[in-house]
Parts: sequence; C-alpha cells; structure tokens
Amino acid sequence: MKIKRILVLLLAFMLVFSNSTFAATGSLSKNASSKKSEIVNNKQKFMGNENDEKYNDDEKVRVIVEVEGNPAITYATEKGKKFSSLAESQKTDLQEKALKTQQNVKENIANKKVKVEYEQSFTTVFNGFSGIVEYGDSKRIEKLPGVTSVTVATEYERPIVEPEMKYSKELVQAQRTWDEYGYDGEGMVVGVIDTGIDPTHKDMVLTDPSKAKLTEEKVASGNYPGKFFTDKIPYGYNYMDESYEIRDIGPEASMHGMHVSGTVGANGDEDNGGIKGVAPEAQLLALKVFGNDPQMGSTWGDIYIKAIDDAIQMGADALNMSLGSTAAFVDSDSPEQQAVKRAVENGVIMSISAGNSAHLGNGHWNPYVTNPDIGVVGAPGVSHDSLQVASLENEFIDLEALTYGYGEEKGKAGYLSAGNIHPFDLEQNTFQLLDAGLGSVEDFEGKNFNGKFALIQRGEYAFTEKTLNAQAAGAAGAIIYNNTDGIVNMATEDTINIPQMFMLKSDGVLLAEQLENDSEVTITFGDETVKIQNPTAGQMSDFTSWGLTPDLDFKPEITAPGGNILSTLQDDQYGVMSGTSMAAPHVAGGSALVLQRVDEAFNLDHRARVEMAKNLLMNTSEVVNDKGYAQSVLEQDNPYSPRRQGAGLMQLHSAIKTPVVVTEKQTGEAKVALKEVGDQFSMTLEAKNLTDEAVSYDLAANVQTDFAFNGVLGNAFLSGELDKLEAQEVVGAKVNLNNGKETVEVPANGSVTVDVQVDLSEAKVFSEPGADPVKPEEIFTNGYFVEGYVTLTDSDDVNPS
Repeated sequence: MKIKRILVLLLAFMLVFSNSTFAATGSLSKNASSKKSEIVNNKQKFMGNENDEKYNDDEKVRVIVEVEGNPAITYATEKGKKFSSLAESQKTDLQEKALKTQQNVKENIANKKVKVEYEQSFTTVFNGFSGIVEYGDSKRIEKLPGVTSVTVATEYERPIVEPEMKYSKELVQAQRTWDEYGYDGEGMVVGVIDTGIDPTHKDMVLTDPSKAKLTEEKVASGNYPGKFFTDKIPYGYNYMDESYEIRDIGPEASMHGMHVSGTVGANGDEDNGGIKGVAPEAQLLALKVFGNDPQMGSTWGDIYIKAIDDAIQMGADALNMSLGSTAAFVDSDSPEQQAVKRAVENGVIMSISAGNSAHLGNGHWNPYVTNPDIGVVGAPGVSHDSLQVASLENEFIDLEALTYGYGEEKGKAGYLSAGNIHPFDLEQNTFQLLDAGLGSVEDFEGKNFNGKFALIQRGEYAFTEKTLNAQAAGAAGAIIYNNTDGIVNMATEDTINIPQMFMLKSDGVLLAEQLENDSEVTITFGDETVKIQNPTAGQMSDFTSWGLTPDLDFKPEITAPGGNILSTLQDDQYGVMSGTSMAAPHVAGGSALVLQRVDEAFNLDHRARVEMAKNLLMNTSEVVNDKGYAQSVLEQDNPYSPRRQGAGLMQLHSAIKTPVVVTEKQTGEAKVALKEVGDQFSMTLEAKNLTDEAVSYDLAANVQTDFAFNGVLGNAFLSGELDKLEAQEVVGAKVNLNNGKETVEVPANGSVTVDVQVDLSEAKVFSEPGADPVKPEEIFTNGYFVEGYVTLTDSDDVNPS
C-alpha cells in the first residue's frame, strides 16, 4: 500500500467572541467588531485590577521589575548575530550596562525606604530583576524613574507525574532520520527547564565528545551560576535552591525532568536495555527550576526567565519547557512571554507543552453548545512565538508484570502501580486473588480478604475509595482493572498503605471470569515485564489540552507522543509517564534535527531560522483522524480538531526531506487563524520550492466543526461516555482551491500562490445520527468553529505532502 506524502496547512476559520478556529457567525457577524472590542476592553480592565483585588497592600509578593533599556540580546539580534557568538568583551559590556541601569533603580528604591528581598537579575532576554516586596510598595516602585513595569511573578506548580520510548521515536520518524540523513543532534544544544537531570545516568553520554558545541573550558569562561558536569550535560544549576544539586531528590521527587531529558536526547545502548531519545547526540543543559524542598512544590516565572537567560548565553538551539499554568491569558508584555519572544528572535526554538487539562469543564460534564470556546492551553505556551505541543498515545507500553495461575494455566499481566507502596515492598510475593466487584463496602462483605489481593472493576466509585475499602477489609493489595480500553494513572492518597495497581480490561476480565467459575487464582510478583499494544494507540490523549488561545491564535500547533512514554529515570532506572510534558521533549529533540538541516541548507539565523524549522515541522506533520464513536455512526472520517492536534503528528524524516514549504502569504506561517468570519471568506497561501526541481501537488481541503448532541459538545448522551469531544463534517460547505484547478506546480527555486475560497451559505451539520442535517445556527446559537486542513499531495508520491 502506498503511503501518501502530504503537505499540511493548518486552518482556523473562526468564531465570534471565543477562542476559535474558522468561525461562522451568521447574523452575529454584523456586530462582531464592536462586541469583540467591548470584551477585549473588559478583559484589560480585569487584568489591570486583578492584583488589587487579590492582594492586601501589606502582603508580601514576588515581583519582576523591568527597567528601561533593551536587554543584551536585542543588540545581538539587531546586528544579525546569535548572542552566544558575540565576543566575550561585548557580552560583558552589554550585561554591565544593563546591570548599571538596574542598580540605579535599586538605589532609587532604597532612597524611598522600600524594603526588597532581591532574588534574580536578568540581562540577556530581559532587562530587570526580581524580588519579594509588600504589594503596596510594588505600586510605588512602578512609579519610580527608570522603571518600565512591575509584574507579580507567576507561580508554576511542580509537574506531578508518577513513573509508569523505545517505541515513540518510530512514530515521529527519528530513527529513519538518523539513518538516512545523519541528523542525530550532533553539535546541537537543548536546554531542559524542569526538575533536574541525573548526569551520571549510563544513557547520558555522547558518542564523540570532540563534536560537542559546549566544552568545559567554554562553560567555565562564562559568568554563569552553574557549572560543567559531563560532555553530555555540559551545564547544570539548581536555580530554585541556588545550588549544584541538579538531581530531583527527596520523598516527593517525580524525576520528571530526567524523564523529559531522556526523551530529548538519551544515548543508551538499546541492545542492552538502554534508551535513545530523539536527538541522541545533542548536549543537554540541566536547567533545574524546581527545588528539592518538599515543602515548596512550585517555582516562579522569574526563576525560569533566569534559566532562559543563561541558556541563550551558552548558545542553546532549542529549549524544552514541560510546565505551565492552565487557561492562561496571552500577554505580550509579561516578562515570561517577552523572554520566549526574544529567545525566538535570537534563533532558539521554544518547545512548550500544551497542558493536561483537556477542555473547559473536564471531569464534570461535556461543555454546552452555547459556549463552544473550551480552550484551556497554558502559559507560557500561549505565547505566539512558542511551538506548543499536544499529546498522542504511544504505540506500545512497557509495564511491570505479575504472573497469574489457575489450574494448569499460567500467564502474565501488566500493571501500573500507584501510591507509595509497591508489591515488592511486601514480605511475600505470591498471593491469592479474590473478586471484589466494583469495590463497594458491600462487595467485601462475607469474604475473607485478609492477606489476599482484591480484584476490582473500574467504575461507579473513585479509585481511592475502592482501595480504601479493600484496605479496611484486610486486603494485602488492590488491583483495579479498566472497564474500557486504555491504561490509567490512578489517583491515590497518603492514607492508602497497601499496593494500589491498575490493570488492562482484557487481563482483568480474564481473571474475573476464572474467579466467577470458582477457580482459585494466585498472583506472583517478580522481575517480569510485558510489552503490550496500547489499546488507545494512535489516538489523541484524553488529557491533552484544547486550544485556542484567548486572542484566537492557533495553539497547540503540533502533536507528538505523550501517552505512556518509556524514558530515563535517575540512578540508571527507567519508567513510563504520560502527559504533554512527555510530548514536548519529542519536539524539542526533533527541532534539533530539523535545525541541522536548516543550518546546513539555508544559512538562516534568528527568527527566520526558527520559522523555517517550525514551518517544516508543521507542514509535514501527519494529520491524525478522529477515532471516536460519532465518526462511525455518522459514517464520516474527520481529523481530530485542529484546536486539539494542531498540524498533526510530527514526522521528522518528512520535515527533512520536503522540497516545498507552504505558508499563509501574509504571515509566513504554516497556519491560518482568520478569527471572525461570515459565510464567505478567503485566504492566500504561498508554496515555495527549496530545490532545483519543479514539484506538482494535488490539492484538497476539508471543512469541519464540533459534533453536538442534546445540547452538549461531543457524544456524551450518544455513547454514554464523558469527554469524548468529536468532529463532524460541515455538509454543504464549498471550498474553491486555486480557482478550481485540482493541481498546482511549484517551479524549481520558485513560488506560487494558491487562493482558497470558502462558502458556508449552504452549510449544514448533524444534530443526531439518522436525522437530516440542519443549519449550524439552529444548534450553535452563539457561533461555532469552522476549521480544517489544506493538503498538498505529491502527484508522483515521492515527496512528503
């Protein structure tokens, strides 16, 4: 079977007031501009008064003070240079100039008798400092000469992901890119802003240190707070604790940063149990922004600005930030988002996770059709300049396994352990298994669970309630098996002091059937592991946060594997984690490979370097089709919403190989966000050929919107499942591509434009299977998203599409 090579352009045809994508608005569009202005003004008022309502004047707050004068990176950008390439004397002069301005402001603060506990000082991507001060005094500081702004620092919660890649890198074509093009991250530097890295892990090595960009001498020559560790980890610092302890240690250590780092660039021996990340020969900067104090479970915006500051000075090519705050505002003046913008302007790709909050109202009920704006993507990823990443489920899962037996039959079943007690912590390793139904108190009555494991089906009661009921009944442990496909990282709590484990539906049903037939079932815990096909492989992860941003920009922009990812942990260990935190490092590592091509072929720098890499990645991503229930009953085959997957699943080999890049003509970006539209609208795309040979493409486009049933988005009433938000085709939508021509030829080293015209005047959507479609306005009374993809498929099936 031939695999089509497709170039993708992400389209957002948008809504009236909300985070949108193409939104058809009907009669509402007539007053859209005035209403939108009112909303924006109210939002600005809210943001301006927000802190006055939140803090008392005598309350201590952490603030970031921006002073007058450009940061040092601006000079380098204006001169067309990377900051790291400036002479050391120039760097020093620029930084001292910034520090002098800051010192003048600090003296003015002292003269006003304002007490400040100073924390960080920034000179590279931001000119200013941070400190702790009474809120009332922060308003006095903002009025002083030389001060541009004072911002209360954002607090970011520590990522909490318990360990659960061998397989994920094949999904993004990393191995093929190494083998066919030799791009493996060599000579590239990726900064990991996270909970820390164990530099002694056996997989954290370089094959040839002589090819590395950063040496011990180079790091030592800079004015950095951290130090050199190894050739693979040439720099590390604990910015929160202000120490050299860059590992994630302590009773609550998640090793999140170590897992992320392994996905970016582990370089282990896979034939002997090691792991390779996406860019195995890249160097990694251990930029630890979460401390090791178990009482301090968060970090601050000024901490990670300082980490960005140092990474830029050292010449990082990409930065990974698997952290953020949910449903954030887009504020181009915020220090954090300014830092992202300036890093990009100096040629650094910022790969940032979208977040794990799914959508507005997640966990309660599906959103109502009256509020189609369900986006909750987080900051700082909402910054226009970031490359924000959504999560797809991995193909396979490596799990610890128990051995079960009944009669003469034996087998293995994988499991995930939750909580603080592992089966290995118990004095014995073999136990009898008893069925406990759904895990209610009544399900344990009349049976002797003392010293035995309880087998419990998921559903009706919380995971913790089921486990605590088993514990109260004297069970040695609780195994909860799924009632649907997939694997779940269960919630737990400190009062649980028995092993709490999660098992696949297929294994749980098998064991439950044997118990129902009065078979005696035993389970044994040993060193066994099992590789299983992920039941939700290839689907968008349930947790991945939907866009758009509050200013109607497209986020997330790309997807990578993030569900059930195996990667490195500290002390030469490995584990499985899930989250968009696991997806972003695939893109950070992938960006390093694509930047190798950009640097080799195009001689671009600064923003142009980043935009070329970003467009190549987005253009060649594989659009992921929705696999939900509504697709089958409607007999449709729509992609997941662009607001959920962005351009699609990253395909590195295709990004390296493609001869053509396609963008919106005005913005030069591989996405189009039209925001507010009526029944007819248009856009112009530009296809540029980067090679010496002409290329022909077949043109196609789809138009889709959200599926809604009984007043809510998704198929909750239809399938009985919550949170299954799906797409449907906009029936009757007319798309005219390239003035009716079905193909386009892009000349060698030339470019062509492609006009796209969309007519929704006869658009209809389904409100339920079997019924006739109706006008969208009958269902979506407050407007609706219209979205889709324009695809260019190579007529000869040779080049990526």
